[in-house]
Amino acid sequence: MDHETTLVSILVATLAYSIRSSPPFPDSHHDLRSPLSLEILRVLFCLGSSPGIPPPSEETMTQIGILTTDILHLSRRDNRAYQVKCAVVNLLLQAPPDYAFFFAVNGGVEELLWILWLEMTGRVESRKDQQEAALLSVLIVLTNLAQANRNMREKISLFVFPQPLAAARERRLDPLDAPEFSLRKKLIGLLTSPRPHLKRIVSEFLWILCGEDSNVFVKRTGFGNAVHFLGMKGLVNLPSGVM
Repeated sequence: MDHETTLVSILVATLAYSIRSSPPFPDSHHDLRSPLSLEILRVLFCLGSSPGIPPPSEETMTQIGILTTDILHLSRRDNRAYQVKCAVVNLLLQAPPDYAFFFAVNGGVEELLWILWLEMTGRVESRKDQQEAALLSVLIVLTNLAQANRNMREKISLFVFPQPLAAARERRLDPLDAPEFSLRKKLIGLLTSPRPHLKRIVSEFLWILCGEDSNVFVKRTGFGNAVHFLGMKGLVNLPSGVM
């Protein structure tokens, strides 16, 4: 086994001990397992982003998949645990498509959806300066999971929209009827955001949840909100220069 893979294995084992050892994580304010876990997750992310470093073994990747779902099930109420959960979301940006299996079996997708809801509604006051980065990360991870697994896509879609995809093809879901503070209302509002990167990521996310069906996309988000993204997809003609 090469040096890089050995290092990853040691880091994963240390992270697992930090999260699973007694007393339950995190404990008192003097508990150093939270900052340790954060640093390990950041190092794992850097190793995964570094060209020339071979990927971990299949066994280690399986361990990481199971461990990430364990971490996502940590308390949403403890800010230290929430910071670790968000660091895991960043690590999942590098996850292979078959990680959808771990989230389907262990309920990880529900926890990712709650992170999305918390970041969208600004419920995590101590993270205001990091909110957009965290929001982008969880949107990309959920989009990847929805693309990788049809059942996962339906589960994510039902969290955002109050009707199944098949029903959306038959009847209109007026975006104006979305409750004022609902996740759906907030996501639709970002389709016209002045922040182009955020607007594009949200558009791709909702597009996948709509089964990449332009009719469903328009029914669920409204033509005015959908038209720019559909123009970028080449599905409607836009005037020159508005791309």
